[in-house]
Amino acid sequence: MKKRKYIKKTWDQGHIVYYLCFEDEEAIMQIEITNNSIVLLTKEHPIDGDSFLYDQKLSDLDLEEQDFISEEIFLKIWNKVTRDGSQ
Repeated sequence: MKKRKYIKKTWDQGHIVYYLCFEDEEAIMQIEITNNSIVLLTKEHPIDGDSFLYDQKLSDLDLEEQDFISEEIFLKIWNKVTRDGSQ
């Protein structure tokens, strides 16, 4: 069984927030939130405009303890975005 890990990471001086779901070392879901948009990406839909599903390994990220979030938090945000039609 593949193990899932959930990450919240902020880049570009806090202007972009990424929520990532990894299955083992591979990103399978991603939420990208900027001041102007929210983009949802999956393995089945890996590209949306200028946004791409993270294509490196989980171990390639420089992560700290506070970057890891629960499945519940990730899915709450994912479901809110899909329910609100903000994608």
